[in-house]
Amino acid sequence: ATMPEELARGHIQTWTNEGDVVLDPFMGSGTTAQISIEENRHFIGFEIDDTYYDMCKDRVAPLQDNLLTRLNDIKT
Repeated sequence: ATMPEELARGHIQTWTNEGDVVLDPFMGSGTTAQISIEENRHFIGFEIDDTYYDMCKDRVAPLQDNLLTRLNDIKT
């Protein structure tokens, strides 16, 4: 489901603290990843659809790069 950025931001600000890790098992286009990084949280997410994975990767590429925000291709 599409999530407005401000809805995701409100949830992340309310339920986590700076430096926490946010887990999104269904990344979609990467709204949660983007907002997590912007709000100084770390992010781990999973996406099996290549189209959405690429959208998420493009969305967070210009943002802060660290171990937990770097997207890695893991194919099984």
